[in-house]
Amino acid sequence: MIHSDNHLTSSDMEPFVSKRLISSRSRSLAGRINVPGDNLISQLSLILGSLSIGETIIEGLLESDEVLATAKAMQSFGVTVEQMDKSVYWRVVGRGVGGLDEPADVIRCDNTSSIVQLLIGAAVGQPITTFFTSNESFQYQSLSQIVEPLENMGVKVIAHKEFTLPIAVTGPETLVPISYLITSSSVSIKPAILIASIAAPGETTLIESVKTYDHTENMLHYFGAEINIKNTEAGRCVSVFGEAELTGRQIIIPANPSSAIFPAVAALLIEDSEVLLPNVSINPLRFYLFETLQEMGADIQLLNRRIKCGEPTADLVVRHSPLKGIEVPQEQALSMIDEYPIFIIAAACADGVTIMRGLVSRMKIKERNRLIDTIDDLIAAGVRIEIDGADLKVIGTSNGVAGGATISVDIDDHIILAFLVLGMVSIDAIVINAVTGIINSFPGFSKLMNKAGASIIYR
Repeated sequence: MIHSDNHLTSSDMEPFVSKRLISSRSRSLAGRINVPGDNLISQLSLILGSLSIGETIIEGLLESDEVLATAKAMQSFGVTVEQMDKSVYWRVVGRGVGGLDEPADVIRCDNTSSIVQLLIGAAVGQPITTFFTSNESFQYQSLSQIVEPLENMGVKVIAHKEFTLPIAVTGPETLVPISYLITSSSVSIKPAILIASIAAPGETTLIESVKTYDHTENMLHYFGAEINIKNTEAGRCVSVFGEAELTGRQIIIPANPSSAIFPAVAALLIEDSEVLLPNVSINPLRFYLFETLQEMGADIQLLNRRIKCGEPTADLVVRHSPLKGIEVPQEQALSMIDEYPIFIIAAACADGVTIMRGLVSRMKIKERNRLIDTIDDLIAAGVRIEIDGADLKVIGTSNGVAGGATISVDIDDHIILAFLVLGMVSIDAIVINAVTGIINSFPGFSKLMNKAGASIIYR
């Protein structure tokens, strides 16, 4: 096997907790920056590999808390999941569809509720009972949206009235195929039901009234399931033909575009920069922000386009570019909710005004609160932002953002990484207190960026 050079040793990893992280104005960035693998695709590789016949060898697995918790959970079902000699390769020896053992203990999912939903999808494909719990911070997240389709499939669910953790699920002797309309934009409800459906005899059809990521369909097809997709007036219909026999595969996890955007924006904004970001997913449902930056004048080249594990992938070459402000339509703005902190920073360094139509009005309460808190910190760092009704306006300046702010952030990776990029391009340094999450979505970010020319230090 040829080992990829994007593997980070323990000395390259960021500490889980750092009292202070300081990002200062950077010289030009250059070289190859290997972005970590996609989170959802990493989880799906472990789960679908476990439900396959034979070995699945995975390269580039994102070794985040969430993904490692998924690996540990699959081991609880009797699956062999192991890292190969501390390399970039992981090995999964599948048990086949319907072949998982009943776990001897409760499965803890202390990271996010999305892990629980994906694991439930795997668990209910056999007549076993599985108990799930988590730490206090996630026990209040309701799983109600996944309960109705599961019960329609014959699954027995026992939980509190609001379907919060802890929860127990028992799969029936034979799952019932269903036709179900999904109205949620959650990224894990559809994957959970699709994973369950491969054990149900007959055709299960999910109708999406709102677009969600299609990684599960791509991965299921890659592992050998029969998938049919068509667009109708009711929405996008995804049908899975159950009692499939999945086959173990060789998998190279594509780099997460939501992580690749941080070194990409830094390179766009820092003079004389040119970086290569290899093996990045260019899935159309994940690539909106890159396309928006190209509309602003970004020089982003897509080289060596190919399909890996059912996913469209390319190597990105990103060069410093003068950006101009644009108007982002509502639908496009909403598709970039997770990336708005880094996009605001790009807009702040553009020439003119950038307007994100409808972004504010369509956010959930939690998302809106996070937006307001982030805006306050960005304004403190010299970014000019206005909320105009439902729209968000950023008044750009090609002369550079002042910076000089101290930011306190808990565990939101996207916000922490965005402020690190802001420090690279602002006149005065950005100081971030209470850093506790970078290792999860982008292990070794500071090390990699410093090798490319950035100046990020711990104190």
